[in-house]
Amino acid sequence: MVRLWSAPAQHLKLYNNFSLRFQGRSSYCHQMLRAIGNVFFLSVAGPVSLSLTWAGYFGYKHALYRSVVIGALICTAYFLWTCRASFRHTFGERDAAAPGWYMPTQILAIVSMTFVAFLGADSLVYFLLASITK
Repeated sequence: MVRLWSAPAQHLKLYNNFSLRFQGRSSYCHQMLRAIGNVFFLSVAGPVSLSLTWAGYFGYKHALYRSVVIGALICTAYFLWTCRASFRHTFGERDAAAPGWYMPTQILAIVSMTFVAFLGADSLVYFLLASITK
């Protein structure tokens, strides 16, 4: 068999070293992303499961809707408490050129959107279980 092209040994050595380094970085990045995902999932798992359990219970018992709103408030506070280290890191690197109202507005937006998300999911579970158990 005749070879039309043959790579010199030094090129193959460089290619193998590069592919091993890239594979190592890829593996490291994959491990880091997996660790970040695990931390995020575990920090969200508690408040979400508590919220859905709370809403399901009150939907099953046909309790007042305000209990679902109170549960969403409690789960919002619990979620924000578990994420306080992330907030500390995020808001600790504040730009000096940003206006003074920027940070409180951002915090209010995060809190309100978290509450709306919990309330939406809780309402869905509450009304679903209330309609099923009639």
